Amino acid sequence: MVKRKRNYCHCWGDQLNDDVAVEIAKKIKLYEDFTAFRGVCSLWRSAIVIQDHFRFMSTQIPMLLLPATKTSTTCDFFSLSRNMSRQIELPEIHNKKYFSSKGWLITISKYLRISMLHPFTRCRLHIKLPPIHAFKYWKLELPLASTRMVYAYDFIHKCVLSSNPSSTSDYTVMVIFGYMEKLGFARSGDKAWTTIDTWTAPYSDVTYYKGMFYATNNLYEIMACDVRGDDPTIAQEVTQMPSDLSKRGCGGKLYILESAGALLVVERKRVNSYIFHFRVFELDVSTNITGWREIKSLGNRALFLCKSCSLSIETTHTASHYCRPNCIYYIKDDAEHPGFIHFPKRQGRAKYMGVYDMQSGRVEPYFCSDDSHDSLNPLMWVEQSF
Repeated sequence: MVKRKRNYCHCWGDQLNDDVAVEIAKKIKLYEDFTAFRGVCSLWRSAIVIQDHFRFMSTQIPMLLLPATKTSTTCDFFSLSRNMSRQIELPEIHNKKYFSSKGWLITISKYLRISMLHPFTRCRLHIKLPPIHAFKYWKLELPLASTRMVYAYDFIHKCVLSSNPSSTSDYTVMVIFGYMEKLGFARSGDKAWTTIDTWTAPYSDVTYYKGMFYATNNLYEIMACDVRGDDPTIAQEVTQMPSDLSKRGCGGKLYILESAGALLVVERKRVNSYIFHFRVFELDVSTNITGWREIKSLGNRALFLCKSCSLSIETTHTASHYCRPNCIYYIKDDAEHPGFIHFPKRQGRAKYMGVYDMQSGRVEPYFCSDDSHDSLNPLMWVEQSF
C-alpha cells in the first residue's frame, strides 16, 4: 500500500489574503519591521510594494554602524529605535575603507578599487566606480611609492550619491579627495573621475540638493556644482558666511545637508576639550541674493551628523523615545581633534556619539566604542533604505 503525501502549505502567510497583508504593511512604522514582514513569503514580497505601502521612510532613524573588530567580518548596526544592535556579516568590506550615502556603503580596497554595497540587501552593483588611479595626477596626492598603498586608504575623505542606485541607474558620486581636499565626481558608467577645478580652500563637506551638489570649504564659502551643466568642472560661489555670523576658530567645522526641503548649514564649534556647540543656518539659494537665517529650533526634526553621512528626519511618527526632536545626534572620531572627552572605563582610541539639545545647549554623551574596532573606519550613520 502506497502512502499518499499530504500537501502542506509551504508558508502560513500564503493563506492570508493579499489585501489584508497590504493593509497591515501600511501601518508598520519601523524599517526593520517592514522588511521582516515582506520577507515572510514570496507572495507578500510581490504584493507589498515598497514605494506604495511603506509610508514612514522620512521618519526612519539611521542606523549607527560600528566597524567590525580587527579579526571579524561581522558589523554591528545599532538601532536607536530599539536600543539594540543587529549583527550583519559583511565580508565584502573587511579591511576596506568605506563611506555611507543613501543607505549604501562605498568601499575602497587595498588594490585601490572602488565599489558599492547595500548592507541590508547585500546587493552589489554590476557597474563599478572608477578606481583611485583613474583620478588625474592621483600619484601627486600621495606619499612616495613605498608608503603609497598605506596612505591610499585616506585618499578619499567623503563620498555623496546624488540618488539611490537601487532606484535608478542614472546617479553621480561626488567625492572630496586628495591632500588638498578637492572635489571630483563620476557618473554611472564613467571610466575616470572628473576633477572640479575651482578651489580656494580645502572642502569640508558636500551634499546633493535639488539637482546640484553644494559644498562647504574652510573659508566658510558655499560652492555649487552643476555636473550636468555646460562646464561641470567649474564650481560657482553661492555665498560666504557673513563675518558677523561666523565664529571660526579652533575645532570649527561646517556640515551641509537637506532638511524638510531646505538647505541647512550647521556650524560645529569646540568650546573646550569636553563640549561642542552647534549653530544651524538655513540658506535660500533660490534667488540671486543668498541669505543666511539662523535657526534657533528644529521643531519636530532631528539632525544626524558625521563625517561620512549627514541627514535629517521627522520625529513625529518614529514611535520611539530614543530619538528626541530639536536635537543634533553627532559622531566624533577623536582622530579629528585630540583631547575630546574620554568616557569612564574606556581606553584606547575611542569613537563617540553624542546628543546636542538645541533648546538647552547641553551635550549628552550617548555611545562610545573602543580601540578593538577597525581603525580604518569611524562610527557612521547609515540611512535605512531599500
